[in-house]
Amino acid sequence: VESLGFVDYIVRSNANGLLKLLKRLLKINTITAKPLRITDAKATFFKEFTNLKKLNLSSYKITDKGLSHFAVLTRLEKLDLSHNEISDEGFGYLSGLTHLKNLNLRFIDITDKGLSYLERYTNLEKLDLSRVNMSDEGLAYLTGLTNLRKLNLRSINITDKGLSHLSGLTKLEKLDLYHNNISDKGLTYLEGLTKLKELDLLRTGITVKSLIHLTGHTNLEKLDLPFPTYSMSKEVR
Repeated sequence: VESLGFVDYIVRSNANGLLKLLKRLLKINTITAKPLRITDAKATFFKEFTNLKKLNLSSYKITDKGLSHFAVLTRLEKLDLSHNEISDEGFGYLSGLTHLKNLNLRFIDITDKGLSYLERYTNLEKLDLSRVNMSDEGLAYLTGLTNLRKLNLRSINITDKGLSHLSGLTKLEKLDLYHNNISDKGLTYLEGLTKLKELDLLRTGITVKSLIHLTGHTNLEKLDLPFPTYSMSKEVR
């Protein structure tokens, strides 16, 4: 058995005997469960499964104190921490999880300081930072994540200056910039990202004139623009 889907029962019932049995008999590498009312103290449950590769903690109400128990899960490749009460200090406990390939930080309370730990995650292929309280300077910590293929930067109030830090992420295939303070100038930094297949520019400040910077993006399959497509056709004429 490699997957465990009844964490709810074990945690709520404090079934220590069953947990000990699982530890001896199963090599679990995936734990996924519905949102639970877990105290930080009960988060110690997860640290027993050191073979874990996938862990979904979305909306668990975990805080910094509880997150410290996950530092030993160094084999993790996929981790969802979205919608939790985690700060820069708490995220720092996970700086040793360098095998991560997929990380979801949507709606958590880290800032640029916490994002500095991302520099260690050079294996990341998918990263979700939507709704994170960061600045243009925080995106500088992504420059070394050259294996990224999917990046979600929805609604984080970045500007053209922030986009300059993405110019070297040439493996990107999906980039979500929805609802950011980006102008035509910002798209100049995306000219080299020619592997992009999906690009979301809705609710940004770009105009049809900026599309000249995307002429080399022949792999694009989906392009969301903040203006009607008929405007683009009219400008081309």
